[in-house]
Amino acid sequence: MRWAGALRAVLAGDLGSHASLEPLADLAHLYAVGPLAGLRGEITVVDGRPHVSRVEDGRIVVDRSFRHEAAFLVWAQVARWHDLEIPDTVVDGRDLEDFLMERSRPGMAVEAPFAFMVTGLAARVSLHILDRRDDRPHSRERHEEIKVAFAIERRAVDVVGFCSQRHVGLFVPAGRRTHMHVCSRDGSVSGHVDDLRLGPGMTLRLPAAP
Repeated sequence: MRWAGALRAVLAGDLGSHASLEPLADLAHLYAVGPLAGLRGEITVVDGRPHVSRVEDGRIVVDRSFRHEAAFLVWAQVARWHDLEIPDTVVDGRDLEDFLMERSRPGMAVEAPFAFMVTGLAARVSLHILDRRDDRPHSRERHEEIKVAFAIERRAVDVVGFCSQRHVGLFVPAGRRTHMHVCSRDGSVSGHVDDLRLGPGMTLRLPAAP
C-alpha cells in the first residue's frame, strides 16, 4: 500500500494536488480512493478502472479517465484476493470494521494497513461526493458542508476500502477504521461511503498471501 497527501492537511486547508492518477495508469490490479484536488469530486479505482464522480445539476456524473489529480490518495496493487462470506450478523459499516479486525489476513499485524473489497447486492449504501464551489477557507466544519449526499438501494456494488487503526488523519477519517468508496456495477454511481447496509450473501475480499 502507498499513499500521498493527508486528510488532516485537507481539513487544514491544503486542497492542492498531491497525487496524479496518470502515472498510476499502467499499474496492474490497481485499487485507489481519495478526493479530487480542489474537492469537487471523488476518485475510485477498481482493478485498474477509474471512476471519478462529480455532482452536476444535482446528479452524479462519472468520468472513466485517469486525467485527474487528488488532494490525497491511498492505493494498492492486489493481484489475488481471498474471499470470505460475510455472516448475517454483519449488518452495517461498523460491524464490518469489527469483522475486518477479526478476519485480517493470517500473519498480518492488525496494526498494518490493508486493502479490502466488499462485493454483491447491497441493501443500502449511503454515500457522498465533495462539491466545493467557492473559495471560502476550508476547515473541518466546511468539509462537512460541501458533502452532497446520495443513497442507493438493492444495487450490485463493488466497495473498495482501506483499513487501518494507525492511519487516522492520513487516509482514514476520525472515528473510523476504514476509508471506503463504492461503485455500482452498472457504472452510474460512485463516491465515498458514509454507511453500508449489507445484503445477504455479500463477499469480503482480502489480499491473498503471496
